[in-house]
Amino acid sequence: MWRNRVFAGFAVLVLLLGLVVPSALSQSPVPGGEPLGEESRIVDAQWYVSTYNVSLEEALRRLQLQDDIDGLEPALIAAEGDTFAGLWIQHVPEFRLVIAFTEGGEETVVPYVEGQPWAELVEVRTMSATLAQLVAALEETDEMMRELGIRGDLVVDVKENRVQLRVTNQGELDAALQRTGMRLPDHVAVVPVERLVTPVADIFGGKNLNSPDGNCTSGFSVVHTDGTKGVATAGHCPGELTFEGVALPLRSRIYGGPWDVQWHRADHAFTVRNLFWEGTYNRYVYGLKARDSQEIGETVCRYGRTRGYSCGHIEYRTLKPTGEKAPPDATYTYIWVLNAPTDFGDSGGPVFFNNTAYGIIHGTTDGSDLVYMAADYIASGLSGVSILTY
Repeated sequence: MWRNRVFAGFAVLVLLLGLVVPSALSQSPVPGGEPLGEESRIVDAQWYVSTYNVSLEEALRRLQLQDDIDGLEPALIAAEGDTFAGLWIQHVPEFRLVIAFTEGGEETVVPYVEGQPWAELVEVRTMSATLAQLVAALEETDEMMRELGIRGDLVVDVKENRVQLRVTNQGELDAALQRTGMRLPDHVAVVPVERLVTPVADIFGGKNLNSPDGNCTSGFSVVHTDGTKGVATAGHCPGELTFEGVALPLRSRIYGGPWDVQWHRADHAFTVRNLFWEGTYNRYVYGLKARDSQEIGETVCRYGRTRGYSCGHIEYRTLKPTGEKAPPDATYTYIWVLNAPTDFGDSGGPVFFNNTAYGIIHGTTDGSDLVYMAADYIASGLSGVSILTY
């Protein structure tokens, strides 16, 4: 029903965006300037244009979906958790919003999408396991790996309806399972990898932060309830950091569980502004998007001092890093973006789309992808601290 009418909804989106696209196209950001919302959106959309060979207007229409479906997944989890298996934005071979259930999906989805401008983009699929079951399998596997004393990154692969257990030595895992008689839960697949997720610390937002112990990148400007302003970066970065040769006093830091963040006071020597540098422009920060509203398939962009600006799509939203330098007692709340090159020195850099903060860079697996901590964990981890917005 929804699948057969997938492209008809573009006509509706054209009408909705008719006022946005022409005005956006008429604005030309000045290099080194401070582009406003629609100007920033065009900059990010240019990546989409080059990746999928579509027009700028088409890219803007598609990317609008990320904002339009905000809140859909939390609503489905809350009300349809017994059958809901996850959702994601599909970009190829056809642009769609895929929503999966274990049964009755065509009927279940109707009240959530009917009347929405993107309803005709929806494709319903049937999976064998619910999202809740996958999360439970992940948690069970996590406990098992702790007992075995073996490290492995855990991630819910919603599109494949499974949990990935990513290990560097499958033989070691197989031997331990045989020795103990343990069996991995259903829906868990072992994926051999060359290395586990590794923080990319070698060591305003998007600025170079330096230290004798390594270099990092600032993520976003922050403000404390006492009025003090500064910058946030990754918690695994060195605690003694400087910017342009000036020491930035460390105010607080947390590295463990879902948190990989610290912040440093900067208003004693600099004017702290609600901007971040992304390699070409300074962008205002208008707000943040919480992890639970960041969907698989969303386009996000990142900036770091080493690999500069790049964009990709969220592939996994429930990664638990367990490498040698992973956050102690890491939780499966880190987000993984494919094909967004990240390397040492990029740690702490801003992850964003348009003028919205999505998170700060945590690490990578092999330099070709991005792992980040969602932006809402800045406030939950650093008491009294929030991202400075426009």
